[in-house]
Amino acid sequence: MTVHQISIKIKSGYDLISVEKYREIRPIERVQLVSQKKIKFLDVEGNMIPTLAAIKDINKNLHR
Repeated sequence: MTVHQISIKIKSGYDLISVEKYREIRPIERVQLVSQKKIKFLDVEGNMIPTLAAIKDINKNLHR
């Protein structure tokens, strides 16, 4: 499973961002989004990827 987009809950719904934009978010803010369940990770078809698997995928691709 490869993360294609990230969905972040905002007041008026959800905001879709790229993996690159997600990486620009400060780590503490990323942790808050995950702990508050305000974030979903999506594959290329829009299917949800479990949080732990998604974070591993993002980190794996970061170190290539």
